[in-house]
Amino acid sequence: MNFIKAFIMRFRKKKEEPQEDEPPIIITIPKRTTESEEETPAEVNQVVEEEPAEVNEIVAEEPAETTPAEEEAAPAAATQVIVEDEPVTEVANEEVAEEAPLDNSQVIAVMEGGNVQESDSGAVVHTAEGKYIYLRYNKSFKAKLIQGKDEVREYYNALKNHVLSYDKVSTRISWKQESVTRGRDKICWFVLRSKSLYVYLPLNPDDYADTKYKVERAEAKRFEELPCLYRIKNPRRVEYAKELIDTVMERYGLERNEKPEKNFVKDYPYEQTLPLIKKGLIKVTQSNKKITLDEETEEMIAEDRVRIELRSEVQVSEVKELMTDEDAQALVILSNRKADKTKKGIVNIDVLSDCFESGETVTLDEIKKRVKGFDKKVTYVKVLARGTLNKRLTVEADEFSVDAQKMILLTGGQVIKTLS
Repeated sequence: MNFIKAFIMRFRKKKEEPQEDEPPIIITIPKRTTESEEETPAEVNQVVEEEPAEVNEIVAEEPAETTPAEEEAAPAAATQVIVEDEPVTEVANEEVAEEAPLDNSQVIAVMEGGNVQESDSGAVVHTAEGKYIYLRYNKSFKAKLIQGKDEVREYYNALKNHVLSYDKVSTRISWKQESVTRGRDKICWFVLRSKSLYVYLPLNPDDYADTKYKVERAEAKRFEELPCLYRIKNPRRVEYAKELIDTVMERYGLERNEKPEKNFVKDYPYEQTLPLIKKGLIKVTQSNKKITLDEETEEMIAEDRVRIELRSEVQVSEVKELMTDEDAQALVILSNRKADKTKKGIVNIDVLSDCFESGETVTLDEIKKRVKGFDKKVTYVKVLARGTLNKRLTVEADEFSVDAQKMILLTGGQVIKTLS
């Protein structure tokens, strides 16, 4: 409080005896003024004259007896007056915010007014003004089902018919999944990711180690009560999933009655992204981050669905066993550079390993400089898998073989693909 009194007395003294070389308050004001304010000095003077009035209001209340709470609040108010150059930083932070929500009208205007390069998790829009806008999609379960592959829709339909053949079982579709329950008991969840069907069950994955089921453990807290993850990749796994579901049903003492099968997916015919955005089945945010080609990489890693055991060295002969094609595709990043297919060329991973150091970024221009015999007229390069990679590289190219992607990712690098 003594600090506030000293500040106010100093301010009053200077107001009574102004000095030309040390004007009060104005020292902090120039950091807050915009260009328009600099052009109109009258407005700045008006701001300076109004601020003392706010200080005087605080002073008028000070002589009265204050509670401890008021004494704690008063210094905060005084400090606010002194550090008023802070908003400059706040404005800068707003400009670089990672995610900015957009309403449907904004999304439609952006997507209809530019060249759209779409992926499962988002889009890159090249506007008429030459800017690139990254849009990130948050797709609902229904949206993913509508845009899912035909075989995935068939797998889902078969499993939903199976669970509903049991008495006292119900289903409910939420934003992220379809839940199958018996009262409060959880039977399973159907989740769609990367255009694949995942089934989560209240079973212990350890009980199925070294069996035909090849289940996985879901580590994310969201699946704490359903830790057994089973990926439905083919018709055989659909039948195995039914067996796992039967195990859960038997645990709850539920009986199965044969019922006529229904076509649940007929109510969800394929639709493009924009109509689904208009219906509210896809939420969109504007992002400063680059967009991955499949499900958002951050979510996949957080939920332990993309598993990478990083290596200091990897050979092309072993990558098929170390990483799935689906996981490799999910970690590809879209660049904001558009591909130029005028003249195509190829380069092998082992050549990049020889010509670049760990931690470097590989670009077409650098390939032309460092790779002996590479055609300088090439405008479009494809990276192929061969030999061994023992460097952590960020590789920007127009096209990659899947095994080349795996080699880059398994050694801790990044795969960045241009817009086609």
